[in-house]
Amino acid sequence: MELRNANGAARERGMAHVSIFWALVPMVIMIAALVFAYDRHTSLLETKDEASAAKVAKKSAETELRARDGLLKQITAIVEHVGPYSYEVLDEGRTIDLTEYTAPDKLKVKFQVVRSMFNLGKTNKTLSQFIAGLKTKFDEQKERIAQLEQDLDNARGQKTAAEERLATTLREKDSEIARLNAEKLEEQRKVERSVEEYEGKLASALDQVRRAQDARRKAEEDAQKRIKAKDGEIALRDARLLAAQDKLRLIPSPEKPDGQILASSPRTKLAWINRGSRQMVKRGLTFRVLEVTEKGHKFKANAKVVRVEDDRSEVRILNLKDELNPVVQGDVIANDLYSPNLPRNIMLIGRFVTPLTKDEIKAKLESMGNVVHDKFSPSVDLVVVGREAVGEDAVKIKDMKDYQQAQKLSVEIVPLHRIRDFLRL
Repeated sequence: MELRNANGAARERGMAHVSIFWALVPMVIMIAALVFAYDRHTSLLETKDEASAAKVAKKSAETELRARDGLLKQITAIVEHVGPYSYEVLDEGRTIDLTEYTAPDKLKVKFQVVRSMFNLGKTNKTLSQFIAGLKTKFDEQKERIAQLEQDLDNARGQKTAAEERLATTLREKDSEIARLNAEKLEEQRKVERSVEEYEGKLASALDQVRRAQDARRKAEEDAQKRIKAKDGEIALRDARLLAAQDKLRLIPSPEKPDGQILASSPRTKLAWINRGSRQMVKRGLTFRVLEVTEKGHKFKANAKVVRVEDDRSEVRILNLKDELNPVVQGDVIANDLYSPNLPRNIMLIGRFVTPLTKDEIKAKLESMGNVVHDKFSPSVDLVVVGREAVGEDAVKIKDMKDYQQAQKLSVEIVPLHRIRDFLRL
């Protein structure tokens, strides 16, 4: 029991020692960290001081380099050779090449060039003497330049005065030229007005000549037209006369009857005439029956052909004027549209309406042995006139060319009602 208690006490003491150990470990680590941090802080402070000292040294070096740079630039300007001198930052680890200006041999050569250029001689040996001599030369050159500028200003003044005199002369000449041009222009205008006036007179004269020529030409053309028209009329009249002469040989006198009654039957109202197919009688032809008296021929009735033989024809008596005076043998017959030896040439003009149309009248006339023409010709010896045409574009009969030609040639012109008895219309 005691042994067990002793072991338990020993275990408890061991556990207590372990707990103390693990409690001391963080403290040791913290102390070590504090020591390390202090050491680093001290190192950083030293590094910062060194950096500050380095910056001060750098600025001092830069100031010295800038001073040297200014001096070298002045020397370079004096020798008229501004080179590409520049310096680099020291902490970039680059070196500065100053041999172009600091090398004695090269500076000596440049000074010799400047000395020869400005004729300074060999007395100016030091830099101060050299710069003083060079400044003296520059002052001389400056005075020379000032004198040249003064001369240039004088020359410019003289040039300006000469230019002003030249401008004055040019203005005078321009004024004279303008006056002469104005006089020339006025003379040209006078000449142009004269030319226009004469051209107007010439154009007027030419126009009068042209109008006179046109009038003469028109008069000649009108005369030729009238002569041609007269020649045409003469030709038509000649043709008309020739046709009339031919017809006169065959057509009996209007006062002479066309035939006579051979026999008559008052009861049947039929009769025979001494004209047949050989005398160009056709069925349907109508004659007037005339009684021969001491005073001339007296109308008795109409006779219409109903049958045709060679030398005679049978007719029907129509429209007997007096029943007590019948048609008898010896009475004569006549038809103004009939000729026993030659057919008549007839032309119809105008509008024909009921009871017969133009075509029907034409057929009746042709059935009687006549020739019906559609247009006027010298052979036409009778013109039958109908009614006036109707419509906006209608032409009056008297204005028709065929009607006017018939009048000029004295062709017989009769209205339709004059031949109704012969056509039985």
